Formats: sequence, C-alpha cells, structure tokens
Amino acid sequence: DESTEQCNNNEPFHSWDNGSVFDGECDGAHSDTDDSSTLISQPRQINKVEVQYDKTAKQVDVQALKLTLWNSIQGSVQLTFQGEKEMVSFRDILANFPTECNAAATVTDITPHLCFICLLHLANEKELSIQSCPNLDDLHISLPNVGVSKSGAVL
Repeated sequence: DESTEQCNNNEPFHSWDNGSVFDGECDGAHSDTDDSSTLISQPRQINKVEVQYDKTAKQVDVQALKLTLWNSIQGSVQLTFQGEKEMVSFRDILANFPTECNAAATVTDITPHLCFICLLHLANEKELSIQSCPNLDDLHISLPNVGVSKSGAVL
C-alpha cells in the first residue's frame, strides 16, 4: 500500500514553502514584543487584609449547646410571656449565657457563631421563627403557637 509507506516514512516533513523553519527568519506574527498600546492595563490591586481568627481547635458538644440554647430560649419566653408570639432577643440570650454550660471545656470556647449555627438547627427542629432587626445588630426568635399550661410552663 503506497499511502501506508508514505506515512510510515521516518523522514522529516519538508516545509511547504521549501524554506527551513529554523533558519532564523521570523515574520513577527507571534512575537512577544507587541506594540505597548495594545496591552491592557494592570488590574487594580488591594491591600492584604489580615483576619484575626483562632488557630487552635476546640471541641464543642453541639447537642449540649443546642440543649442549653433551647433552655435559654424557653426560659426567656417564660419570663416575658405576654402574647401568643413572644419574641426573644438572640443578643440577650448570648449576654445571659449560662456559665455552667457543659458543651465545652470553658465557656470562652463557645463563640457567637457556634451559637448561631446551633440556633439555625433549633429553628429547623423546633419550627422557630428568626427575624432580623432593621439595623442588623440582633435577631428576634419566636416560638410557633406558644401556649402556657396552668403551671406556667411553655408548651
């Protein structure tokens, strides 16, 4: 087969214009020295922002933290119950967080972001309603269809 013999030839291909590719001539089509007026400007750079964060791992019992938050929410509702839907402040819950919480080795290991994550879990499990404040510095938590028994316990 004549075409197979041509393909299996180990001879180098000849240039289509009968010139050597490596003879040093260059037409400038792919040159790296383009006209500087066609280059784009350097993108705007910003200063590096150092974010302070805790670099040590802490172990927190999320179930215990959720239980502590739930008890705090229920306790706040019992103290201030006036209507069918009482709002509890997330800021107040954090400010009055019990020091005897056994969710972590120390109470300082329990951070607001961990409490917020647990609050989201509780909202899903207990059908809590979470609403933001106009100035975005607090959250209002309300229990659905809150009722009070004769003993004063929240149902």
